[in-house]
Amino acid sequence: YNWVNIVATVGSFISAFSGCFFVFILWESIVNRNEVLGSYGSSGYFIDFLMSPVACHNDYFCYPYTIDYTYGVYYMRWVDDCTYV
Repeated sequence: YNWVNIVATVGSFISAFSGCFFVFILWESIVNRNEVLGSYGSSGYFIDFLMSPVACHNDYFCYPYTIDYTYGVYYMRWVDDCTYV
């Protein structure tokens, strides 16, 4: 089982090196005051920061309409391709 010990030792050295390198990258970017070159869209939209679609909540951020919560049971359905009722 000596080979298992060698593999674990090499893996731990790789993990330690990558952790130190990550801290160095963070430190270097803070010292040099690096800025983000781009993002996934305008920073004014909250939905741009989500990496995957959120079930049923994507419409709340995308479509300009008001929701009436006065009904006993909240229920909405599509009338056509772009209208909720």
